[in-house]
Amino acid sequence: MDSAWAIIWFIWLIDILYFHKQNEWLMMLFVIGGVCLFVMNVNYFSVFTHYHMKLMGYFKNAFLLQWAVHYYAFLY
Repeated sequence: MDSAWAIIWFIWLIDILYFHKQNEWLMMLFVIGGVCLFVMNVNYFSVFTHYHMKLMGYFKNAFLLQWAVHYYAFLY
């Protein structure tokens, strides 16, 4: 189950290393995406710890929780 996160982080790392030499703007977009991926990863583990559901349910709830926290942070 957690190997999916290892694969996602490995793909992100390969993309960062590739775009570091090719295009700085795309590299910065991937760095920002990496920050979002980190927040989603932390939310995934908190959802995984407290709820029992299928794998895609964990990913979906972590994704929605990530964007809901950002939305409420801008409201206040």
